[in-house]
Amino acid sequence: MQLARTRRGRAAPRRRGWSWAPCVLSLLLGACAQADGKSQFERLAMPVLQSRCVTTACHGLGAGEALPNSSGLFIRVGADGAIASQSQARSAALQHVYTRGPAELSSLLRVPMPSRFGGGPHFGGVLLQGPQEAAARDLMRWIESEAVGSGGEDLDLSTLEAQFGREVLPQLAQRCARAQCHGPSDVATTAFSVHPTAATGELSEVDVRASYLTVRKFLDLWSDDPARSRLLRKALGAADGGITHRGGAGTAFPEAPAGAPLDAPLPRAILRWARAERAALGIGSARKPTSIVYVRGPVSAREPFRIAHEPTGSDLFLTAWPVVPGREANLSAALHPAEAAEVRDPAVSHDGRAVTFTMRKAHDPEFSLYEIELATRKARRLPVQAGITGSFVQPVYAPDGRWVAVWDGHGHAGEDADGIAPELVALDAHGRFEQLTFTPAPEVAPAFLASGKTRGELIFASRRTGQWSAESVLFRFPLDHDPRFHAETEYHAHFGSSVAALAPLRAQDLPDGRQVVVVLPNALLHDDRGVLGVLDRSLGPALADVSVAAGNVVLQQTYGPPVGWQGSQPSYGGYRPPLSWLGTEPRYRDLSVLPDGSLLLAMDDAAHPGEDLIAHARIVDTASGPQLRELTPLLQESGFALRSAVAVYARRTKTMSTKASPTLPWITASSTCATWPCWPCSSAASHPMDRAT
Repeated sequence: MQLARTRRGRAAPRRRGWSWAPCVLSLLLGACAQADGKSQFERLAMPVLQSRCVTTACHGLGAGEALPNSSGLFIRVGADGAIASQSQARSAALQHVYTRGPAELSSLLRVPMPSRFGGGPHFGGVLLQGPQEAAARDLMRWIESEAVGSGGEDLDLSTLEAQFGREVLPQLAQRCARAQCHGPSDVATTAFSVHPTAATGELSEVDVRASYLTVRKFLDLWSDDPARSRLLRKALGAADGGITHRGGAGTAFPEAPAGAPLDAPLPRAILRWARAERAALGIGSARKPTSIVYVRGPVSAREPFRIAHEPTGSDLFLTAWPVVPGREANLSAALHPAEAAEVRDPAVSHDGRAVTFTMRKAHDPEFSLYEIELATRKARRLPVQAGITGSFVQPVYAPDGRWVAVWDGHGHAGEDADGIAPELVALDAHGRFEQLTFTPAPEVAPAFLASGKTRGELIFASRRTGQWSAESVLFRFPLDHDPRFHAETEYHAHFGSSVAALAPLRAQDLPDGRQVVVVLPNALLHDDRGVLGVLDRSLGPALADVSVAAGNVVLQQTYGPPVGWQGSQPSYGGYRPPLSWLGTEPRYRDLSVLPDGSLLLAMDDAAHPGEDLIAHARIVDTASGPQLRELTPLLQESGFALRSAVAVYARRTKTMSTKASPTLPWITASSTCATWPCWPCSSAASHPMDRAT
């Protein structure tokens, strides 16, 4: 397969059906091709469209019908059913025509053909039996008469799109774009839009762009190494440390040398493209944290699904990375000099310059959000628009420049009769407020997905009444609802209902598009410690492990992988469980992911129950699945719980605007004020989802 060349670049650029000699003068006036295309459309294309496509039940628009807000083919017809305007019909048809390469790549011609010719999907079924049918040849002759570059499917590919289409897509499509895998007829959002010509294997620019938008979502744009991309790790095979792939456990790169699984033409091309994408975003490799922030406070449990006060006496700390015990700095003490406070939930900004956290002074009835600049230690309380009350906790920096947080100011009791069920909200730097969820179930633990088809989407946990008991389910949705950048545009269940009563609570994306999750023993516990697991939602739902006793369904609350219904095996032999466990004990909370894919987490100290310590660990993929390795305590303090460790590093640089936001007050120990730029994403060359972490 190859990207189609323009007709003018071909060895035989002359078109069929007309002679250039009589048109020399007209070409100078810019009218020859226009006139020829018009006459050929009337003579060749209109009869085909009239007889096969243009009825009011298909592509025809009757008198008085508004033109749909759609990119589809719509041609106006008169009361007699005939095409009403030749010029409107031609203009509409040209939007679905490709003139820079083989005419048969035009969707107007290809889509109504059978699938063996790259046709479909077409609601009207097969209307052209193949490229040799007389009607198809007539359409091709008309398309070839139109001026090169006049079609709506003639695209000006960007440098990165062209590199992808030239170096990556042809090889990738040959290996993966097959039926029941990632072929163009598959309904999966990972399907490649490739419809090569039978003779030369050329691809249209439309196919290149569509495939580019699909495949780019599976590049890793934020970790320390683009080789962590899902696009590569899914293809490596179990023996080379790859991740589970429904296509099998073997490598997709058998030509690579032993011990060097990425040293083959296709993975090298993918890595070149990935590095070019990173360079365009100002992101290099070998990214490392400079420090970490964490919370030290009294030993206490925390309600997973409610905003409840805990003992005061906690603060936010900063320490260098790698950690050197004894060099910690208290960041929040100056904000409450006269009384104790309760501090929670630090989140690091995308540029690595600031930290937002939750704080409640001893006399405060509610939690508020604060942001502190790490270089200067200047801090401010985030404003909230007038009339909005309630607590704000668990903040996270959103891809669109706002904060998303958990809020209980609506005052409505939840369906679980356990007090006010918090909702998710978004706040901007000026305090403008938007409520994002509206349900009687609590929504907590927001995070943004960073890789794969859901990159840039918000993920969170919700506790609801399930089939057998209370259950926690992970949901997701994008903030921008833009189908160009996300596989879906609305609210989706991500994972959880199939493993009730086990309760997934907190999920963080790994560079390869899987999530590491904290799963509670059940959804009704009043402690947010759980078991660690690795979730690959693309593998499908888990199969519940149940037994039947005296006619009642009894859930087996074990931490082993689900094995099917009543001990039976799944009917589909290629089933792969989506959740792999990294342990069996509910002792972990507050996890975060570093640029190299390793983890920071709070872990219950077995020798001093309740005294959480901060640890570092790695996930290593083996032939038997992911395993937790190198679990190393980093920070521990007798009599205290250390929680919520987050690495400080810049996720993006190039697209951060240098324009300062309007002056906002900063709270400092000396009560002085300063200005602070919001650093929103302002580059038109990329999408805010590229910042999601």
